[in-house]
Amino acid sequence: LAEEGGRARVRLPFLASDIDVLLPAWEAVGPDGSRIDVYDEILLLHYLGSTAAPPSAAEPISFAEMPSGEFYMPAFRRRSIAPLVAAFGERPDLLAPAASRFGGRPVEGGDAAVVVPALPRIGVTVMVWRGEDDLPADASILMSGSVASYLSTEDVAVLCGAVAVRLVKEARRFARRPVGG
Repeated sequence: LAEEGGRARVRLPFLASDIDVLLPAWEAVGPDGSRIDVYDEILLLHYLGSTAAPPSAAEPISFAEMPSGEFYMPAFRRRSIAPLVAAFGERPDLLAPAASRFGGRPVEGGDAAVVVPALPRIGVTVMVWRGEDDLPADASILMSGSVASYLSTEDVAVLCGAVAVRLVKEARRFARRPVGG
């Protein structure tokens, strides 16, 4: 918590950007001082509003393991998994460079896998498998096992969608670069 000009602010790292939440207005602004996307802002405010004590380390979980997550899986697949499959199913080699833009690092899993530090205490792991023969390309997303202590199932869907959208956007930039560039 810091104060500047009579206003307090909380700085929160979010997908490799430092976001300031201005108090008492509870407005979230990016590094350039402009308001951030309203969905991202709501997500960050919910995260900051969590009163949960930091849980002990837990195994990563899938969206289906969140409360009512199985019920929302079709929408989650459309919003988060399908874009990842479209972007990385034929080019899993683009996943690590795309994730590096957001502080992500390669991990073991699939044909390519990364963990992206989305928020403090919440990592998002993305795995992709290249399609081959009779098997279509696929992707999977896991979150830190403690995620339900900080965010609702709906918030987790928004967070995973935000990660997916950003990774896909970065992948497009890398795919346009010439070989060796």
